Amino acid sequence: MDTITQGLLGAATAQCGFRQKIGRDATWAAFVAGVLPDGDIFFSRVSEWFGNGRFMDGLRYHRGWTHSLVAIPVLALLVAGAWWALRRWRLRRGGVSRRGSPVGFGWLYACCFVAVATHGLLDACTSYGTQLLWPFSTNRLAWDCVPIIDLIYTPLLILTLVLCYAARKIWRRPERAARVSLAVGVVGMVLSTGYLAAGRVCHDIARYRGLETVGDRQILSAEAYPMFGSIFLWRVVVQTPKDWYVLRVHLFGDKRKDRKMMSRAAKLTPEPPEVHRARQTEAYALFDWFARGQVRTDAHREDKAVIVEFHDMRYGRRAASPEGLWLLRFRFSPGQTTPVEITRPRSTPRRGVIVREYWRDLWNP
Repeated sequence: MDTITQGLLGAATAQCGFRQKIGRDATWAAFVAGVLPDGDIFFSRVSEWFGNGRFMDGLRYHRGWTHSLVAIPVLALLVAGAWWALRRWRLRRGGVSRRGSPVGFGWLYACCFVAVATHGLLDACTSYGTQLLWPFSTNRLAWDCVPIIDLIYTPLLILTLVLCYAARKIWRRPERAARVSLAVGVVGMVLSTGYLAAGRVCHDIARYRGLETVGDRQILSAEAYPMFGSIFLWRVVVQTPKDWYVLRVHLFGDKRKDRKMMSRAAKLTPEPPEVHRARQTEAYALFDWFARGQVRTDAHREDKAVIVEFHDMRYGRRAASPEGLWLLRFRFSPGQTTPVEITRPRSTPRRGVIVREYWRDLWNP
């Protein structure tokens, strides 16, 4: 999910016993630990600085090894080690009392370990895909439970942190405040985890409604992807031997409206030779891996050139749009066997327009 939510989740885990044992620093350290795996967004820029940059490195590196299970103890050690060194430095300078820092390194490390562990697991709950099993597998695991930005899940974490803070201010006795804040933290984590589980249930309901709407057709694949905002609006993508069907499913909406908003995109039959050539490129292989095989092909002529486009069908400008929000575009000039132009995966409209359209879909069941 978004980086801020990842940090909030890490901070929320600290309220489940670590903040009460370690002190106020636990919340901030857990926030940093929860955010740290997203540092891989800078890997492509570093590669460019050293002259090793490659096409679409952003897709190649993000949610890679820093999000894997084997990276958890390493990243936790980095944060806990820096935290331990900072506390000792402050202790020597008199910035913190000796009575205020009695815990050993094990407690600090455990707090960071749990916070880092939540990052990859939460990202795997989205549709973007996360290499949790790296280096044993580079498959991008995605459980399609929640959108990347969720307007219910994130506020739930914020409310948990605010109530824990309020409990420590209201109850002056440290023992009482610790017990109340611990209870609030545990309840908040249970509710937030339950929301993720509810998202998976909503996924199955949306997929079933999509299949029901498509009707009696030969189905090759059928997937449901949460749209921006909440687990109640879904984009259902159904692939048949001849067509792609895309549906908007709002769990509070009318099934008849789902059928009216269904769109169809026919597959290319036969495919132009330029499509085959485009599929032989490294760029396509990376894009197909990133999109987990949910790639729709389109080809047309533009000023005597052949334009081949590959759409990532998991995301769309609108829930029922057959146009992928992200696409890879090749341009073949007349008489050329290799593309003379390759466009990076991109969102065709402006972000502000996309957000407004998502917002209308969310509140218009």
